[in-house]
Amino acid sequence: MTAWLQDQWKYLGGAVGIHLLMVLLFIGFNWRSHQAIVPQLAIQGVVVNQSQLNALVTHNAPPDVAPMPAESSEAEQQIQEQKLQEQKQEQEQVRLQQQQLQLKQKQEQARVEAEQRRLAEAEKKKQLLEQRKAAEAEQKKQQQQAEKKRLADVQQKKREAELKRQADAEAKAQKEREAELRSQMAAEEGRATAVNAGLLNQYVALIQQKVMRNWIKPQTAKSGLECEVKVTQASGGTVLSVTIGRCNGDQAVRTSIETAVQAASPLPAPPDARLFERNLLFIFKPAE
Repeated sequence: MTAWLQDQWKYLGGAVGIHLLMVLLFIGFNWRSHQAIVPQLAIQGVVVNQSQLNALVTHNAPPDVAPMPAESSEAEQQIQEQKLQEQKQEQEQVRLQQQQLQLKQKQEQARVEAEQRRLAEAEKKKQLLEQRKAAEAEQKKQQQQAEKKRLADVQQKKREAELKRQADAEAKAQKEREAELRSQMAAEEGRATAVNAGLLNQYVALIQQKVMRNWIKPQTAKSGLECEVKVTQASGGTVLSVTIGRCNGDQAVRTSIETAVQAASPLPAPPDARLFERNLLFIFKPAE
């Protein structure tokens, strides 16, 4: 009961105040009715609902004022029912809040788990990407090393092939030089043999004779004429060029000798092929 009075003291206090106000109004009305010089004023009536007044008095009554038993029982029952409803509402609100809190916790947990999965997937993708990059870099490095080795092998083979080609060319040239040297030595030996046999003198005499047969002696030619003649001939004896060297004749004599040599082309072949000379030198000396 004490707890109930503590909860309803405001309402009981209000009811008591209303009653006191009505008493004061009533006293004031009676006092004014005895004053002859003051006109009587009309008083407005107030209709008061007894149940509402009882409830107001019960609610606003101070703790030390006890309500009437009948009204207290009905008001207490209503208050109990109201408290039960409020408790149910509070319990429902608490339950709803707990459900909302649990839902938020589940949502937050789901969000955290999703974020953790996302981070794990991102980390896994990052690791896979790094592994793939590392594998690609390693593969590229191996390819570069293989290409470098291949190019080095190609260069080495080229150098070896070039060295072999140079060696083969040098060996071939050496063989050719040796063969040519042997041929020259053989030719010189044969030529020496032919010269020793007097065939060279015979060859020169044949050339001189043919040139003399084609020479037209100019009027300025003197006795004791002697001129050095240089002839370049082809392999068949064809005269390519004629040069008059030391000579005791005039220009007309020189010209006549050159003309005679050109007319003698082709020159006679040597009695021995080893005596052939591309560049000949003989003395033009006509007989007196």
